[in-house]
Amino acid sequence: GQPAGTGVVARYVQVPDLFEDDATGVITVYFTSNRPGGFGGDDIYASILQPDDTFGPAVLVGELSTSSNDGTPCIRRDGLEMFLTSDRPGTLGGLDLWVSTRATTADPWSAPINLGPPVNTASMEAGGALSFHGTELYFSSNRPGGFGSRDLYRITRSKLAGTE
Repeated sequence: GQPAGTGVVARYVQVPDLFEDDATGVITVYFTSNRPGGFGGDDIYASILQPDDTFGPAVLVGELSTSSNDGTPCIRRDGLEMFLTSDRPGTLGGLDLWVSTRATTADPWSAPINLGPPVNTASMEAGGALSFHGTELYFSSNRPGGFGSRDLYRITRSKLAGTE
């Protein structure tokens, strides 16, 4: 960022998550940025690894981004589920964790759905990291009952099978 009063808007790239499509071999990095051309606040972008080992132009992932702050993309290893953090309308308070799915890696993402309680609270939940098997999601929260300002939590679900 720039010092206050310079009139320059901060532009950054953060929280990358890399996905390699086993069927096509295409490698895509998903990341958060507040660059111009987005919907406002933080948005989610994707960039594809090119044959010369550089990443191509960043493309706004419109179905995952809003005029609110949307970020910390976390994609399941098969590319069919994405967790993100957002303060979009429908949050329970502060930032919440949301999930989006798609039928194939060539399809657009579904509208994100709030994970709801008990995952999300009136406090801030953010920064998901998914286990290799997709059965555990780790995230931070400043909810009451923790040990400090932002503690790590883990939620689990049953083993994924078929098209779940």
